[in-house]
Amino acid sequence: MGCGSSKTVALTNSDHVTYTASYSESRTTRDADQLLTPEEIVLVRVTWEQLKTNLTLANLGKKVFLRIFNLKPDIKKLFPFSDVWGDDLIRHPKFVLHSERFMLVVDCCVQNLECIKSEHGEMLANLGRAHVNYKGFSRENFEVFMKAIWYVWYHQLKDSMDSEVECAWKKLLLFIIVQQRAGYDAEKEAPPNGLS
Repeated sequence: MGCGSSKTVALTNSDHVTYTASYSESRTTRDADQLLTPEEIVLVRVTWEQLKTNLTLANLGKKVFLRIFNLKPDIKKLFPFSDVWGDDLIRHPKFVLHSERFMLVVDCCVQNLECIKSEHGEMLANLGRAHVNYKGFSRENFEVFMKAIWYVWYHQLKDSMDSEVECAWKKLLLFIIVQQRAGYDAEKEAPPNGLS
C-alpha cells in the first residue's frame, strides 16, 4: 500500500529514556476494524513498552491485583490465595501466575491493535464468559479491574501520561472491559446446557 508518509512518535520519561515508534499514514483495508487511530496505536505501544521496561508483566499484574484488592477486598475471596497476605502473597505461585496471565491478555491486545475487534473481541468475550463460573464474581468487578489498571498505568507512566496517551489507553481498556462484560452478560443469560 506504499502511498502515505511515515511519522515517528517519541516519548521521553522522567528518567530521560526515550521510547519511539513509527507508523505509516497510508490506509489499509483493516481500518474499519481499528479501535484506535494509527497515532493512538503508536502511543499505546510506546507506553506499553515503557511499562514493560519498568516492570515485568507479572510485576505489573501484581500491582494491578493489589490495587483491585485495595479497592474491593471481597474480590480476593474469589482466589485460591485468599488467605495469603504481604510478601507471601507477592511470591505465591498462583498469584504470580494469575497476575502474569492477566497482563498477557493486555499484551496480546496491544500487539494486535490493527485488528483487535475481529481478532480479539471474541477471545475477550470468552474470557468474560469464563468468569460466570467463579462463585461470587459480579458484573461490577469489571469496573473495579478498569479502575485498578488505570490507577497503575497512571502512576507508572507519570510524565508520559498526557491527554493523548490517556485517551488512547482509555479507549483500549474500555474495549477490553466492554467485551469481557458482554461475554459475561451473555453467559449469565444463557439457558443451562441442554435446555433451550
